[in-house]
Amino acid sequence: MPRYKAAYEDHEITIPKHDDILEDHRAIKMVNGVPRVPKGKTDSAGQRHGDSAIAAVLAHNKSFNTAAPMEYRGVSRSPDNQQSSTRPDHSGDHQTPGRFGIGGY
Repeated sequence: MPRYKAAYEDHEITIPKHDDILEDHRAIKMVNGVPRVPKGKTDSAGQRHGDSAIAAVLAHNKSFNTAAPMEYRGVSRSPDNQQSSTRPDHSGDHQTPGRFGIGGY
């Protein structure tokens, strides 16, 4: 949390200027030296409980975590005339109409 607070105060990060998000951030209080969101709801209507502040802190912390690279590897598609080997072949399944028709139980 100290790293997030410092980044916020140094204008290294920004948050949306929305009343609910600002209220969530203002609700964080130090309890025995630990930043916490109070138990219960954080706004006068009793609807908020600090989720956006917690999410922002977690996202900021994750931006420093380089333990595992985040990447995407696309899956190649099989040609249209071949059935994919990862899909089960249901061509020989028993198709007896049940109470609700074929495929129903």
